[in-house]
Amino acid sequence: MRSSGLVMIGLLAYFMYDMQDELKDIVLVPINVTKVATTQSELSSIKKVMYLDLLAGEVPSDLTTNFPTYLRTRLKSNRSDPSLDYWKEEYQISEEKTEYIVWSNGPDREMNTDDDIEITISKTPR
Repeated sequence: MRSSGLVMIGLLAYFMYDMQDELKDIVLVPINVTKVATTQSELSSIKKVMYLDLLAGEVPSDLTTNFPTYLRTRLKSNRSDPSLDYWKEEYQISEEKTEYIVWSNGPDREMNTDDDIEITISKTPR
């Protein structure tokens, strides 16, 4: 009886080891979906704050070089640092002629890939 229990545990361990990639996907995919949704929500908050600052003419001239500091002073977050996304990477910003683009590099933490999450903020709010 005792040896059959050990055999069952051994078989279970073998199948779990054999399926570890599938099990990891089952656990990690919903977590990343939640992180992406939360990041989209945070980007929406960033857009609202920047929109208000644009309307008031209070966007700092050094916004793109000191974006993390801007976010820390202008946003409140349930997490410790509002300048970081859920992958603990800084939100990025670029300034174009008529707009700002703010983004997170997403789950893969690499720039210019399909999982990047971004928003565009017009410099002339309507």
